[in-house]
Amino acid sequence: MVLGKLGKDAKPIVDRIREVAEIVWKTQARTEELPSGTDNPVLEQKTDA
Repeated sequence: MVLGKLGKDAKPIVDRIREVAEIVWKTQARTEELPSGTDNPVLEQKTDA
């Protein structure tokens, strides 16, 4: 029960951290002259196949 509540309460914080990380990645990608739209390999969503 405690872990479930912690998980739900932490979600907004994790979402904001993900947004900031995406902004940083896009800035870094632009600086390194990577192709536009290059996704951050660390933040990719895992899908169950």
